[in-house]
Amino acid sequence: HRGQKDPQAPENSLASFRDTLERGPILMEIDIARSADGVLMLLHDDTLDRTTTGSGPIAEKTYRQIRQLYLKDGAGNVVEERVPTLEEALIWAKRNGAVLQLDIKRGVAVQEVVDAVRAAKMQRQVILIAYNYADSVAAMRAAPEMMVSASGRDAAETARLLAIASPRMLLFTG
Repeated sequence: HRGQKDPQAPENSLASFRDTLERGPILMEIDIARSADGVLMLLHDDTLDRTTTGSGPIAEKTYRQIRQLYLKDGAGNVVEERVPTLEEALIWAKRNGAVLQLDIKRGVAVQEVVDAVRAAKMQRQVILIAYNYADSVAAMRAAPEMMVSASGRDAAETARLLAIASPRMLLFTG
């Protein structure tokens, strides 16, 4: 979750990815946000305050501004690591054989993420996360070659998702 096994480690950081991989698991959930100038970066929250040395919404900061910041660990200590881009995470995962489960945050278009995954030739090493029926269908249409983790929020939505019968869909029923 957030690329880390240790909850005190910095979230969504390449150092946490390395540590997680050394401990054994190779499936890591990471969070994708978008900078003001359109760069896909790894950050869970809408704002930079909790996990970086910056403040304010990530969507209002440029890539250059964000790259000046340092990440914080789970205790709030500043670490010698910057906010990575999705491209950096994909390259890292490709080199290390990790599978990334991509949690696409508000303001990020699924197609942007799909295009980045395809550019990195990582279609077989990612799972796109979708939280409702409409987003699940959109992700499966945008990336029929990729896995999609769909969420059935209730029995009716779960039944609608099961009716799709896609071999590329993982269905989470909560």
